[in-house]
Amino acid sequence: SRSLWKECISRLELNSSPCMQCKILHGLAGQKDGTGILQERYPHVMNTTAGTHGIGRKTAFINLDAILNRNETVDLIKCDIEGSEADFLNNYPDLLRRTRRLVIELHLDKYPETECISMIKATGFENITELDRSRFTSLLYAVRTSR
Repeated sequence: SRSLWKECISRLELNSSPCMQCKILHGLAGQKDGTGILQERYPHVMNTTAGTHGIGRKTAFINLDAILNRNETVDLIKCDIEGSEADFLNNYPDLLRRTRRLVIELHLDKYPETECISMIKATGFENITELDRSRFTSLLYAVRTSR
């Protein structure tokens, strides 16, 4: 939603540094095209994507392959996309193969955790650590130790 997008911009402005390159785009991540419904809850805790049906704001998906340089290495992807993690892992294996570090929040009710971890490992991440776990989510940190 626009309010969440504005909040992201505000936080980045407060925490940016001259060496950081950031571009904020308004949209959903996971699929490469189409639209989904973002069900937003204040204060942005337990937001969720609900595919193309549901109550919420209809929002377009952003094709990351179309906007990112395919020849550059990505230092970090922070993936908190409210239930679309498996879609992201399935749709962007090439992006993940050129990423050094991945932080991803898995929504345990949406897709089997073991399958998501297998998809992460299939893109070449050797070290995967669980940083936090709740009843509904698992926060993972994956590092590529070789290139």
